Amino acid sequence: MKRNALRRARSACVVLAILTAAACSRDFHERLEADEATVMPDDHPAMQAAMAKAKSSLDQFLQIAAAPAPHLGSFAVKIGISDQGSTEYFWITPFSVQDGHFSGMLSNTPQLVSNVSEGQVVKFDRGDIVDWTYMDSQQHRMYGNYTACALLQQEGPEAMQEMRKNYGLQCD
Repeated sequence: MKRNALRRARSACVVLAILTAAACSRDFHERLEADEATVMPDDHPAMQAAMAKAKSSLDQFLQIAAAPAPHLGSFAVKIGISDQGSTEYFWITPFSVQDGHFSGMLSNTPQLVSNVSEGQVVKFDRGDIVDWTYMDSQQHRMYGNYTACALLQQEGPEAMQEMRKNYGLQCD
């Protein structure tokens, strides 16, 4: 799987931001291809459940990421970054953990906040992580990415089917 395609899938499906009505009126596939955000407030019950599920399984993810099997890759964590009263969520990949401190590269283009930029290395705490994901190339499956599953609930069954087909995302 191409890294850019995976990055587009992550950023289009998981950035939580307030966007213009024009961006929201485009269909899922158009927004995915344009690397645009899908909108859902982080206090929405489905999003809160997704973030809680990711946090409850974070230890297991971090163990896998620390010593991955050769067929596992594209490890990423998602954090929120606030600026001027707004919070936007970004995938951080690659990321590293040293002495309990996290850092990594911002892999999405900011659409709401202006205090960070794509490619910037940021430092964050474990408690800042709201989601995680990785790919299994043998099973063609994406693990985690619970916030994408929450967002896909509002997109309809076609979008869910597209993500399952193209990226192996399983939303239980």
